[in-house]
Amino acid sequence: QGLERGMEQGMERGLERGLERGMERGMERGRAEGRIEGMEQGRAEGIEWEQALLVRMVQRRFGADVAQALSKLVGGVDDPDRLAEVGDLVVDCATGRELLDRAGRT
Repeated sequence: QGLERGMEQGMERGLERGLERGMERGMERGRAEGRIEGMEQGRAEGIEWEQALLVRMVQRRFGADVAQALSKLVGGVDDPDRLAEVGDLVVDCATGRELLDRAGRT
């Protein structure tokens, strides 16, 4: 009986420890995945904000038609460096046509 009781207690303790360790590992993994997901979401929101800012700047400088055309050009761009290059073109180009031509080539 003592041996059986000892085995039962040992199994219970082992199960409890296993559950605790499993929960800790699961929580650690969940936090890590959450951080990654948060960073990805933040990056995507930053890209969308930068795209919108470019379109707004172009609309103010060159008008709605050029802004709409640029919106189509930068809508699928998810590289911040590429978007920054287009931002430089907003400053460098004298006309909306020049901006769209150069942005389409870049």
